[in-house]
Amino acid sequence: MSKLNDDRRCFRKIGENLVEKDLASVKKDLNVEISNIKQTLDVIYKTMVEQEKIINEYENKFNDILDRNLKNLEKKENEKITKPISGEGVLV
Repeated sequence: MSKLNDDRRCFRKIGENLVEKDLASVKKDLNVEISNIKQTLDVIYKTMVEQEKIINEYENKFNDILDRNLKNLEKKENEKITKPISGEGVLV
């Protein structure tokens, strides 16, 4: 689009209406949209980094508790697997 003349006409269908603009105004609109998208991506990235820091702090703070709970869960699962099933109480 940068190689085209700015006085060329552009058409866009909005709903059932056809809107006519010149290429210069379309380029300006597109540049504004691109900058808005970049700003939004920056905000999302900053929020993601902040959330990652919070998660890492939480993991570091409560890591010993989480490790103990995971070990207890693994132990319980292993006990369930290794216990033999008795034949008592089976109705035929």
